[in-house]
Amino acid sequence: MASVDDERDYRALVTARFDDDARSESATLETPGIGEALLVHADRMQRDGDPRGALITLGAARETATDRAHRVAIDREL
Repeated sequence: MASVDDERDYRALVTARFDDDARSESATLETPGIGEALLVHADRMQRDGDPRGALITLGAARETATDRAHRVAIDREL
């Protein structure tokens, strides 16, 4: 099960992605590092015994991936 800190980290990432009204949606989706952070979080969830949460997080990571190679790599994980 994911720890409370992991859940806070994930919520902070997702909130940061959508909260900044001054930036365009495309710029927000291209924020460097958010996809990698989501992948790390998915890995933690998998190790903590939450495969469903890990799958959902991988899906979010795929949505934020701007590079085709990253999307292909995530598809392999899914």
